[in-house]
Amino acid sequence: CASRQLASAHVDLVGLANAYAAYSVHGSADPDLAYATRLRMDHFRGVPSSLPMAGQAVLSGLRIDREASGVEMLPGDTSAASVWLKIRCSWKGAPMQFHTLRFGHLEVEQVAFVAQRLREVRGDEPLVLVASVVQGGRPSDDRKVLAELVNGTGLREAWGLEVLAPAEYRDFVFFRGLELVGKLVLDDASCSDRMLTVASFHASQDHS
Repeated sequence: CASRQLASAHVDLVGLANAYAAYSVHGSADPDLAYATRLRMDHFRGVPSSLPMAGQAVLSGLRIDREASGVEMLPGDTSAASVWLKIRCSWKGAPMQFHTLRFGHLEVEQVAFVAQRLREVRGDEPLVLVASVVQGGRPSDDRKVLAELVNGTGLREAWGLEVLAPAEYRDFVFFRGLELVGKLVLDDASCSDRMLTVASFHASQDHS
């Protein structure tokens, strides 16, 4: 079901969070690879499937520069559930970055760490960053914490940091160096225990 919805949205890049075999792709012990196969996309996990953050991966219809891609554990999380996965790929002949952030618990220190790193390494490459909160607090509190990601980083959030659903899992799409041209929520509850969020972009005039 999720594969069909993603295919119908004609996505180039997909950030997966919590794609575990127990409740994802039936009959597969490697859900992200199964999604990639069904969608005919490349995939980048960056960590072995045996580790706690194995449910996080990126699927890409664009060429991934694996030498410039990687994964970083966020500080202060002894459960190894908070991960920053970064890929570099080629879009319309130019490099861009696609990051996913998976927060086990939304911690102020972790968000501040990511925001500071993004301020230090601005660069000229367009960036899309998808942040997934596994166990969030009150929606208003989550917005206040995640607002640090738009403070001096050049990032904007596609939905203005609006929490899209009262579900346990919440997704936010941040971007810079791009123009937002569309966004939608694929809210078929039978597909996933989280809503699938989709945003589309054009290269901004500064990066065209």
